[in-house]
Amino acid sequence: MLKKAHLKHLLFATVLTLPSLAMGAMGGSTCTLTLGWNSSYPLRFGSFAAGSGGTVTTGTSADSVTLTGGVFHFGGTINRARFNLTCPGSGMDSGTNYIVTTDSSVTLSAGANTMTLNNFTTSPASGSIAVNGSATLYVGGRLNANANQAAGNYSGSFNVIVNYN
Repeated sequence: MLKKAHLKHLLFATVLTLPSLAMGAMGGSTCTLTLGWNSSYPLRFGSFAAGSGGTVTTGTSADSVTLTGGVFHFGGTINRARFNLTCPGSGMDSGTNYIVTTDSSVTLSAGANTMTLNNFTTSPASGSIAVNGSATLYVGGRLNANANQAAGNYSGSFNVIVNYN
């Protein structure tokens, strides 16, 4: 029987204009996973101008972005999202295995203006944690900027679900 942990996570992007962006356990010998958001590391894409449109992608291996199309990046804070998974235990607990899923697509908004965030990646996508162990879960994604995307501070949220047994 799989159990689920679910957490909604915030994300941010700033677009600039160019002149002419708790869980339950199965019981028995399996620990109860705890998923915690590291609030110092929300998913952030920095500041950019969309130009003719394109994508801004934050991966899971580094706090950096990859650009496609006519997007110009101007720095700012870039973060892959970080979560802490822990497996507190006692007695004969043996740890637990887990699989991570996310939303397939979410919408960021700045007033009436929107952008789509999709192609989420997680690292690791699955694994196991020993009793009294912990792991860091990283999440990245691809932000799709339209041609001449309106300037603004875009924000939204996405779901991270950890299924474990």
